[in-house]
Amino acid sequence: MSPSLATADAASAPRPLAANDDRAAAPHGVEASLSFLSHAAQKPVADDSAGDVVRDGDYVEAVVPIHDARALVPAPSLDRQGFALIRPDSPSPLYRQDGYLRTRYYLDVERQIRVASGAERVIAFDHNVRSGDGRRREALGLSPPVRMAHNDYTADSGPIRAREVLEAQGLPEAEIARLLAGRVAQINLWRPLKTVQAAPLALADARSIDAEDLVATKRVSKTRTGEIYYLAKAPGQLWYSFPDMTPEEALLIKGYDSALDGRARFSPHTSYDDPRSPADAPPRESIEVRTFAFFAD
Repeated sequence: MSPSLATADAASAPRPLAANDDRAAAPHGVEASLSFLSHAAQKPVADDSAGDVVRDGDYVEAVVPIHDARALVPAPSLDRQGFALIRPDSPSPLYRQDGYLRTRYYLDVERQIRVASGAERVIAFDHNVRSGDGRRREALGLSPPVRMAHNDYTADSGPIRAREVLEAQGLPEAEIARLLAGRVAQINLWRPLKTVQAAPLALADARSIDAEDLVATKRVSKTRTGEIYYLAKAPGQLWYSFPDMTPEEALLIKGYDSALDGRARFSPHTSYDDPRSPADAPPRESIEVRTFAFFAD
């Protein structure tokens, strides 16, 4: 494994652990308000087909401790917490055009995730550039930071989208069936385009999330209808953040894993207002690339 892409325990054998085994080792960073579903007995809808997201459901703001993930030893990993910090060995794609992103940058992201995860094959299929600056969003067609605790795929939508991505590659059905018969994981590579001083990400330790608190939510966009999870607030949930992330760093975030052997399957996350942010902090700008990783084991 290349040292520049190293993630602690990222490809090691999964070890099921108690949900909050790292709590004593995680210094309390800040308390901040996050947005949740108010209860799990809902069938919410998130619709941004007309631009701004319109959410159907009952929601609640809750102040929670957000721990400093940089202090954890060993560092968070995809298999344990469902997320990992890496240090890419390639430049940030700042100000690159869409054509560059979908070709050269996608290939670079695929390589980084192969190295960090041990996957046999990685396919990047989508990306989103986000900005906290409303005028830049309007001028460039960007998206805002998401202010809702969510997970990008569900146990149902993950495998459906994986097949769609493979079919879009033009692969023979026999090869598609072979790849889907093995372990499949959806992994995002999230990278700041400038040092994050406003609207950082909070990430939930996957081991602290009960399955019943992940609520399947219909997700309607301009181009497709899918399904994500919204998170209902419940006791015991454990949140982390990586303060002051720079463009020389990136987060791997797991949106789905077909493995049922104890490793993390889903990693809910959201942006939040950090009370330590300077009053004149520049708006956050970031890029996330969505991939599917296919494993030989």
